[in-house]
Amino acid sequence: MNRFVMFLLLLVLTLSFAGCARLQTLLGNPPRWKVASGPDTGKNWQRLEPVIYFSYLQTLPEPELEEKYQAVKERFDAGGNEDDRWRLIFFSLLPGYGFSDSDYALRLLQERRQDSTAEYESQRALAELLTMLLLERRDLDGKWKAEKERADRWAKQLKELKEIEEILSERNKKYPAEP
Repeated sequence: MNRFVMFLLLLVLTLSFAGCARLQTLLGNPPRWKVASGPDTGKNWQRLEPVIYFSYLQTLPEPELEEKYQAVKERFDAGGNEDDRWRLIFFSLLPGYGFSDSDYALRLLQERRQDSTAEYESQRALAELLTMLLLERRDLDGKWKAEKERADRWAKQLKELKEIEEILSERNKKYPAEP
């Protein structure tokens, strides 16, 4: 009986440590993507790694983001691989930075989508989703600009009508209508 209780306690302790270690890797560690160093980069694609990498990028301070962006851009321009393409896509999707460019991300996604090898099937599906969202965003931006122009035009017309009303009101005060 004593061995059974010791075994049970050891098992519970081991499982709790394993759970804590797994939780720590999910919450706090940087992504597990390897630096693009060899021909096998990209073959070990895990389905959630792009999302984890994007979340990781959002936690970095701006100077570090700039450095990482420049390094990835140089590597990709020198003949980079698919991981670098995805890194550039995610950098381009971050709002409010000098390297934020949804058109560039869309071009990279379009090039990615044309590759239909089974090895990159999950990437292709993600590329299609992001492409659809970016095109929808572009369409909404166009509609928003048109709506803003229309609202500005209406505001201008309203201002002109108020000015006309003031002029008529002043004229009626100076020259009241005779009954």
